[in-house]
Amino acid sequence: TALVRERKLFPCWFGSALKLEGVAEFLDALERFTAEPERGREFAASVYKIARDDQGNRLTYLKLTGGSLKVRSAVSYTARNGDALEEKVNQIRLYSGEKFETAETVSAGDVCAVLGLTDTWPGQGLGAFVDVSVAGLHQLRAVGLQRHYRIASAFQRQTGLGQSGSGDGLHPAGGGGPGVGQNVSSPLHIR
Repeated sequence: TALVRERKLFPCWFGSALKLEGVAEFLDALERFTAEPERGREFAASVYKIARDDQGNRLTYLKLTGGSLKVRSAVSYTARNGDALEEKVNQIRLYSGEKFETAETVSAGDVCAVLGLTDTWPGQGLGAFVDVSVAGLHQLRAVGLQRHYRIASAFQRQTGLGQSGSGDGLHPAGGGGPGVGQNVSSPLHIR
């Protein structure tokens, strides 16, 4: 079980839920190999969906990862423009398909939809949740741009396309397309 918990071993089960084959074994193994995650006491949640109900109310779907949330509680988060926001939860809904029940409070591990948050987005962390989507966004963009430029530079070196002096920035110098004998279908080597 230690190897599974350390993510060094990934067990696999086969069966059919429709035929009830292997279901009991899977549930036994699930209980044996998993542990309840440690949850903090401070409110933390991850936004996984934004929707609107039949009346047009904006719903923010949350998975609580720590603490609890009550109706009329203030939730702090960072808006898309970078401003710090604090808004009150007007209603908490527990959905089952299209139907829902309202709740006064939800706790860590619960999934719910809340009304009252106006500038949330999927992937966003709320409260004490470590918000990778904001904290690492600039770093991820920089890495993505570096990779893009490496690929573009390798493409230009190998094809001659986009080299300076071509006039339009798309074709080799002196031509409107690949030159005679120029192989643009060769494999692209990226450093």
